Amino acid sequence: MLKQELSLPFEFADVKPCDKSFLNATVNNIKYDWELKRDGTALMIHTDNNYVRLYGRGILQDGSVSNYTDKFPEITNAFKKMNLKDTIFVGELCVMEGMLEQFKYLQTRTTRKHDIADYIALYPSKALLFDILRYRHKDISMIPYADRREILQYLPNYNCFNSERIGFISKQIKPKSKVQLWHFVEKYKREGIVIKDKTAPHGEGIFKYKRFETQEVWVTGYKEGTGRLKEMGLIGALKISQYDVNGKVVDCGRVGSGLNDEVRKLINPIVRHPNHDKNPLIIEVKYNELTADGKFRHPRFLRIRTDKSKEQCVRK
Repeated sequence: MLKQELSLPFEFADVKPCDKSFLNATVNNIKYDWELKRDGTALMIHTDNNYVRLYGRGILQDGSVSNYTDKFPEITNAFKKMNLKDTIFVGELCVMEGMLEQFKYLQTRTTRKHDIADYIALYPSKALLFDILRYRHKDISMIPYADRREILQYLPNYNCFNSERIGFISKQIKPKSKVQLWHFVEKYKREGIVIKDKTAPHGEGIFKYKRFETQEVWVTGYKEGTGRLKEMGLIGALKISQYDVNGKVVDCGRVGSGLNDEVRKLINPIVRHPNHDKNPLIIEVKYNELTADGKFRHPRFLRIRTDKSKEQCVRK
């Protein structure tokens, strides 16, 4: 029964990276909508009256999907109040600080096992929706994305929508509004743009343009710190790897830049744990380019990815 509850009702869509030429080509193309890439983690919500489950994209060590239902009860309860029959939403799970998402606080929430109520007060979360795949028992996942968004946009008459716990990711259709969104991304150094084909069914026609290249990798080891770091008992750099498209393990080199004392203290006991290789730490790094031997040039630690598994660390 437990495995059945934890199985995904739909697969998460495959988001393909794109370059700036594709971004420019879609500015004046009305076939494509633009959305701001939010700094959270993918979320699927299945609600059926008082039954609500929150699913994450990550795959756990036992093969089951990430289950956020009990970790984010404030969102779970908000959807329960809707009393909506057999409906499935897709969105982004974020922890907000004012108008800005804070991924580091989201990491704290997703890994928390105790004192959840205290952490809700410190780091309240919000589900930002952008898609609906089933509505009142009816599978609508294969109709065009524009039509699914239209259905989603009619749902704010439910009291819980556009609230502290549930909101929407707005879409930009007109060329002028797309340009304004890109200026916003550049000015405030946001991560990037999500581009969606309005005619595509669920799982297709989604592209992501990032201001900088990033990749997910797993930590295979570490280099001890020197000087002040050695005195504090902290590591200096992390050894990192990922899979290539054929499933072969690739040595990505080492990353130390971007690791401040706070992060080092957090990951220190994790990477030093004797069983770390069985459940390795997943991190996201940004870099300038790949070297001739396949390593990252000038890599910089970006963040821990508790929503990713080792199997998902595949070179783009």
